[in-house]
Amino acid sequence: STTNLEIILPDDQDVDMCVYNVLGERVGEITSGLMYRGKHTITFDAAHLPAGTYICRLVAGERIIVKRMQLVK
Repeated sequence: STTNLEIILPDDQDVDMCVYNVLGERVGEITSGLMYRGKHTITFDAAHLPAGTYICRLVAGERIIVKRMQLVK
């Protein structure tokens, strides 16, 4: 129950990437802190979560990106 998430940063930025369930409850933190510019591959292990739909929210500098993820077990 793992997936790789790729992000590309144009410059060094503080990054916060978290996972929420459909009720808006935070169920996991993928990464948080300073990341350097360039391409990054982050592995998210969802073994502790039940099957269902989740929201991944990435905050990098002033940018916010939200993606929906489907976990199938």
